[in-house]
Parts: sequence; C-alpha cells; structure tokens
Amino acid sequence: RGLLMDLWRSNPYINLQRQFVVPHEIDAILAKHAVPTRFDLLSIDIDGNDFYSWFFLREHRSRVVIIEYNGALDAQDDKVIPYDEFFSSDGSDYYGASLLA
Repeated sequence: RGLLMDLWRSNPYINLQRQFVVPHEIDAILAKHAVPTRFDLLSIDIDGNDFYSWFFLREHRSRVVIIEYNGALDAQDDKVIPYDEFFSSDGSDYYGASLLA
C-alpha cells in the first residue's frame, strides 16, 4: 500500500494524508506514516523543496526515484534555490533545482 501526501487534501481510501513536507524532517514524516525504510518507488513533487527532500533522506531508501525539476532552468546549469524549510511556490519560475543538480 502506497502513501500519498498533500498539503490541502486527505483521502483514507487511497492513503492520501494531509501533510506539509519539511525537507529536513522527511525521514521522521515517512516513519510517522509507517513507511518501511526500504521500498520500491519514491515520487517527489512539492513545488520547490524537491531537491532538499531527497538530499535530507537518510534512513529511507527507494529503488526508483522520480523527482520534479525546474524545466525553466538550463539543463546544463547546476542550480538549486537556497534552502528554506517553509518555501511555498508563488507560481513563478523561482523554485526547485535544475536537471543537472
């Protein structure tokens, strides 16, 4: 059974939990929701702190990771926005990390 997290919605039928993801707390958040330390698929799409959520992951490991990147940044650039644990996208191109990062 998988786990889905969303800031605004929850739905017990699909295990969608209402959760704000603070990147440096990602392992604790996954443990809180009884995610095993080894699992198959992790998809990160949180509009801003995707890179840092993966960076801070220490105790949990997945076989495959799908992670959002900022397509507005040149793929040859190694760029990441500065860490802000409470970052929230304003709808502009200022979010996340480049593909190379």
